[in-house]
Amino acid sequence: MDPVVVRDPDILGGTPVFNGTRVPVQNLVDYLAAGDDLGKFLADFPTVRREQAETFLERAEDASPIRRGDGRGFELVPVTQKRSPFDVEGAGLDLTAEEIVAAIHQGRERT
Repeated sequence: MDPVVVRDPDILGGTPVFNGTRVPVQNLVDYLAAGDDLGKFLADFPTVRREQAETFLERAEDASPIRRGDGRGFELVPVTQKRSPFDVEGAGLDLTAEEIVAAIHQGRERT
């Protein structure tokens, strides 16, 4: 398996870059610190593969805090998937979201 990040004195003076690219990993850190998402980074740096960026972020979670080029630090926090407000643990309705929405619409029509 190829490394995700490499340091080569012949590539940007040894700055850590995504393997097979000239894109410093610091660019991804800076994007995330600025509030941009991974999709924006990948669109702006198409030579970086999604798998590379995701693997880097997974490994970085265990190595936080991360220091930006300007010395400021931050931590990567995993984002949990947003759930539907209809997904209530323990409710046990055995209804789909569509069935619940239909029931709400029917209730509104009656009033």
